[in-house]
Amino acid sequence: MSSKIFDFSMYKIYIKFSNVLNKFSIILKLLHKKTQFQSAFLILSKNKNVEFISQKLNNLKY
Repeated sequence: MSSKIFDFSMYKIYIKFSNVLNKFSIILKLLHKKTQFQSAFLILSKNKNVEFISQKLNNLKY
């Protein structure tokens, strides 16, 4: 068993990730066409913060 009970850095990453998801859902509510959805997704995926967070989430071991 791990002695580390709570990893604060992962918590901060989770907060950032949830903020990104909230912004993304707001954008999706404003969009109706598939082409607009695709362009919005590309803009978000090019954000370095999103890339960093997704890398961290991919590195997590379950």
